Amino acid sequence: MKRLKILALSLMLGLGLVAVPSPASASTSADSLACTAAGSYSRPPNPITGAPARTYWLVGHGNSWFADYRYWLVETAGTDGTFRHSDQYVAVCNGNTLSNTIDPTWSSDSAHMCAAGSPPPSYPDTVNGNAVTVSFIGEHYSLYWHWFGANYRFWEAGHWVHAGSFWFYAVDQSYVIAC
Repeated sequence: MKRLKILALSLMLGLGLVAVPSPASASTSADSLACTAAGSYSRPPNPITGAPARTYWLVGHGNSWFADYRYWLVETAGTDGTFRHSDQYVAVCNGNTLSNTIDPTWSSDSAHMCAAGSPPPSYPDTVNGNAVTVSFIGEHYSLYWHWFGANYRFWEAGHWVHAGSFWFYAVDQSYVIAC
């Protein structure tokens, strides 16, 4: 009976009938290495605050004229010792200094963002009435429940702005989607 339940759940996940859970907002504040680290790094559990062990994955980054947008996926150690997706955030950096963090919007645009194979590098869209280009930033596979996982893909929507004799790129929205 247990195998039949696992088979049924696997089939429903494959057909997209079960949604991948998504945190409502970032519960992990940006780490002190958010603007300087490359690749990934881990933090041990903190016995004083009770924070569990965490691994931070730099998925990719995008640039505007004013800042570097660094896209992070956070995995937290579970009681069984495995690390699972627990959070994601965008660190807005000026050089090595953290100026802001953004919770990326959970997207439901799976037609573009979860297309089979390699995602398109970019596609046109509209955000708040503005014509934008939605660009692929990167992806990272992570478990979210027992042995079930998803590819978390990060996207950025932006447009070019003309100011006097200068043009600069402005980021309108950051997205994440579990595929």
